[in-house]
Amino acid sequence: MPDILVNAHVVLDNASGEMAVALWADDDTWKAVFRPAGEKLSVELRLNETRRADAVLMLPSLRDFSFSLSNLDGLVEVAVNGKVVASCDVDPSPEDTPLFTSGCGVFFQGRASSMLLKDIAIKRDIYYGAAINRPDGSLRSSFVVDVPEASYLGLGDNSPISRDSREWGVVPRDNVLGKAFLVFWPPERVGPVF
Repeated sequence: MPDILVNAHVVLDNASGEMAVALWADDDTWKAVFRPAGEKLSVELRLNETRRADAVLMLPSLRDFSFSLSNLDGLVEVAVNGKVVASCDVDPSPEDTPLFTSGCGVFFQGRASSMLLKDIAIKRDIYYGAAINRPDGSLRSSFVVDVPEASYLGLGDNSPISRDSREWGVVPRDNVLGKAFLVFWPPERVGPVF
């Protein structure tokens, strides 16, 4: 899945420089570009180098701040010092949602400045995290449920098209037939279930 979040703290040594963080999955690259200018920090959110959203911020320090860039369940967001400053809703329809990606990752760029990145965290497939909201509003906070004895809680694959126990409830043990013995999708992970 392309669901990914990266956050870090950056210190730029030159007020005229800029830095960027990018998330890529298959043929798409989302990039957040941070550019100090005068007394303001300019932030651009780009998809394949096309501007999709932007913001101008007043910060105590334009060259020393925390940031995050996330692509989670069809919503791409840029945050600075913990506050979302730019976002873009890219929620695909279920028929357009890929079942898996052939590759995805994170990269950083800098221009006309040295930069120090620290406290870097990269989180993958964090759909079930308490602070994550789906664009359709189906998960607003922690998902808490009491699972009765002899029942199961079915959870999907973290994709935007997952419909699971959060939507249709717990499953009585008597409704579960058979035993899982084989992973058949995606093809590169075909194999026995241990």
